[in-house]
Formats: sequence, structure tokens, C-alpha cells
Amino acid sequence: MVAKLAQPFSASAQYGFPNFMIVGAQKAGTTALYEYLSKHPDIQPTKVKELHYFSCESLFKNGVEFYRSLFPIGTSSKLTFDASPSYLHNTRAPGRILAHNPNIKIIVLLRDPVERAYSAWNMYKKRYLSNRNWFFEDWVSYCGDSGLSIVRRQENRLFDFLHYAADEIELQNNQRSTILEAPIIPHGHYHDQIQRYFSLFNRGQILILENVEMLKSTVSCLRKIEAFLGISACDWHDIDLAPVFEGEYSEPVDEKASCFLREYYASSNEQLFALLGKRYQWGIK
Repeated sequence: MVAKLAQPFSASAQYGFPNFMIVGAQKAGTTALYEYLSKHPDIQPTKVKELHYFSCESLFKNGVEFYRSLFPIGTSSKLTFDASPSYLHNTRAPGRILAHNPNIKIIVLLRDPVERAYSAWNMYKKRYLSNRNWFFEDWVSYCGDSGLSIVRRQENRLFDFLHYAADEIELQNNQRSTILEAPIIPHGHYHDQIQRYFSLFNRGQILILENVEMLKSTVSCLRKIEAFLGISACDWHDIDLAPVFEGEYSEPVDEKASCFLREYYASSNEQLFALLGKRYQWGIK
């Protein structure tokens, strides 16, 4: 269930910026998509990619005029957008977005949940190496409570992917109201996340793409987005669409960890495929 707004938006607050949103998923290629769409002549990007207004409590309480101030001035002839991957996983974001603009168009990028979790762990591992307390100092203190109690991870389990994931799943199975710091597992339950958006918005307002498709058929995906947004077709072949990798890593996911998580996500993936009426190659390998 989506949490109620702390205070309703006024009627005058509706239909302001942005014109569309990229809501996630985290580590699924949203940075690359932000970079590509920023090069379209009909689109004006924000200076900062991830605004997190609808998912971050300390930002949301500043109100809609603050949110509007984050967008470029004088873009009435162009579309602008908010690309915040936290909006897909956050349970409050869909309802807040609906209250802001019930007609907004929403783009979702999905990625194999095992590969996504491994990518997130690699990103977090680097943060832990520079600051053991980064999650509490940089995220929890800034973006407010999730309604769940947060448990610190064991020091000797931080840098092993299988242990990192298994500890989360074990705690989740035993204590539903508690999470481990810097979670990676819940973000891969796409069925629940997309169902929240489907329950609030018309499905025609939501475009769902897969990151493998974006990597292999970039121009084709961008054409789908142009049609979805109702903007002119850009000559993408004259634009640099080199792959964008954030937090690149060289070692592939360990086979034991991969098998463990594929088994874990199997049921959730099947629910997603049924919801979307299409399958991705995320089954047991």
C-alpha cells in the first residue's frame, strides 16, 4: 500500500515540471539513458541527474516549489525530466508522483535482478572501503526513514557477495520489519514495484524496457521512447551513443552466488513475466 501524503498538493501545483520520469531500476542503465536523452534537441536535462524528491523525506518536505526550482528555466518549448532510480523501489514515490501529475509518462528500465544486485554490491563495496558508515551518514540521515528498523552488517561479511546477499535474505525471512544496511535484494523484486505503478497509473503511461535491449539496440529503444513521448525522431546515428558504465567492475558474479540468487528470484520473476505478458532471460541457468 502506498503511504498517504503528509499534505496534499494544491491544484496549482499539478502538471508542473517534469514532463516525464525515468524511475529506475537502480543499476539498470538509467545513467546511460539520461545521457542519451539529454542529447535530444527536444529535451532539456536537469543539471543533476538524480533528484530523489519523491523518495527522499528531507527533500519532499521542502514542497513543490522547491522541486520546480531544480529544473532549468525557460524550457517551455522542450521537455524536461526527472531520472531518479529510487522511485521504482520506494513505496511512497508512486503515490506522490500521482498527486503531482496523474498524467505524467514514466519510463522503467529493468535488468536481470542477479546482475543488478551484483552491480549494486560492487558500488557499495567501494563506498565501504572509503567510509564504513556511508550508508547511515549519506543516505539514512539525508533521505529519512523507510518505516523499517535498520541493522548494521557484520564487518567480515561486507566484502563477500554471497554472504552479503544471504544475510539479507535470512533477515528478511525472519524479521519482516527489519532490514540490513545498504540493501541490494529488495530492489530486484520488480513485480511488486511495477504493480504499484500499474495500480495508480494507466498502463499506456508507462514504458518498460530492458537494459540488454538498450545496450544491443540503443537506437531502436530511443525510437520507442520518442514515440512514447510524442517527440520528433532524432538522427541518432550522428550522435555519440557510446555505452555509459557507472561503477564498472571486472570480475563476474561467482557461479555459486548466481545460482543461489537465481533460485531466490525465480518466483518473483515469474510473477513479473505474467504481469507484463512477456519473458526476459532471467530464469534458472
